[in-house]
Amino acid sequence: MQDYAEDCNADTSKGVSHIKWRAKDIAEAVAQDDFPYTVAENRNELQRLAEEKFQKWWQSLEGHYNWREYHPGAKRVFVSTFAGLYQEKIQALRQTEEDRKAAKAQREIEDRKRQRQKAEREERERIQAESLEAERKERERKLAEHQAKIDKRMALLQTGATIEFIGQRDDLVGGTITHTVKFFDPYRLTQPVKFNISVNRDGLVEIHEVKEVDEIDKIEDVWQDDA
Repeated sequence: MQDYAEDCNADTSKGVSHIKWRAKDIAEAVAQDDFPYTVAENRNELQRLAEEKFQKWWQSLEGHYNWREYHPGAKRVFVSTFAGLYQEKIQALRQTEEDRKAAKAQREIEDRKRQRQKAEREERERIQAESLEAERKERERKLAEHQAKIDKRMALLQTGATIEFIGQRDDLVGGTITHTVKFFDPYRLTQPVKFNISVNRDGLVEIHEVKEVDEIDKIEDVWQDDA
């Protein structure tokens, strides 16, 4: 009993160390419980809290031993140690909370950045996919047009060269007869060609290509009028 009593004697280094150890243990536990809503902020609140915790601890000892002579010194060491370590623990807890909030804010920033990058990447992929689809459809359209031209030409090739009689006009004064025909050779031509074939009264034949569209229409109109 006497050995343990020395642990609470503030006049010995062993007693001071033991009191400080108990004050530290209790101060950190109380600070952990108080944070963040019931923290003792000012000196008077902290003084009262330290004295209250000392009294509670000391009464637990007096239930077994009567060390009243050690009370004043033990209280002085306990209260001063408790106050300092309580504040240190609260400061550490606040710093931890600030670090946690800062880390959370940083994670949120990074999450928003990743979401924005994801949205931008998906938008680029969508635009690229639409562009590729448009290119594919354009290739298919051109291929279809090309195939249609091939099919049309093949069909024409199967028919061979053709001559279409459009009309005839007689020149009663000069005695010339003019025939207008449309000629198409699918092996060598890409479009039909029109000719005027004139035969005079002496049997001389002259052939002239009709190049102007207006002239062709004019000739066909004449044939229709004559008809």
